[in-house]
Amino acid sequence: MHPQATPIRHTFRAFTLVELLTVIAIVGILAALVMVSVGRVRQGAKTALCASNLRQLYVGTQLFAQDNRNLLPALYYEKPWYTVLRDGYLHDEKVFFCPSSSIEPAFNSTAISYGWNIYLDKGVNVAPHLQVRNITNAKELILMGDSQDEAGQQRLYIQYGNGTLLAGARHNESVNVVHADGSLACVPKQALRELKYWTPKP
Repeated sequence: MHPQATPIRHTFRAFTLVELLTVIAIVGILAALVMVSVGRVRQGAKTALCASNLRQLYVGTQLFAQDNRNLLPALYYEKPWYTVLRDGYLHDEKVFFCPSSSIEPAFNSTAISYGWNIYLDKGVNVAPHLQVRNITNAKELILMGDSQDEAGQQRLYIQYGNGTLLAGARHNESVNVVHADGSLACVPKQALRELKYWTPKP
């Protein structure tokens, strides 16, 4: 006769309240870290797309220069610079809008995302006069960059003067710009207060 088997009893220790709260806190911290990482990746992608837009705008200015005795477009001569580029060289209006802008996209001077360096011109309705090959500080000189969101609209130009910077720091307090030599940069807003970025040197 076989002895009767004694059933094995498993005992489980319940989580204490402190342990449960600790786990919840750790999960919350990990979730927050993931959200921060996702936000940074998303912002980085927007910054990269914005830079790509500026690169295409730069290409448009060079095509204009090839057709116009090596001259850069004017801020506004009969029509604004962005209309000149769209109508003659860039037919995709999406390149005029930064994905980080808070302004509803519309193809006009109060909604495009990028501004022309106002110091490249001698005034409004002045014909194009600045030749690309005559710019000796092309590596530093800004052609275009993120324009400033202001009262629900944006400017069609960027500038620095009298201690005031008019440019849009939409990328972690930095401004995407394209220089006269075609190089791209995301420049901290405060750094743009140096005159070397703004005035062409013949």
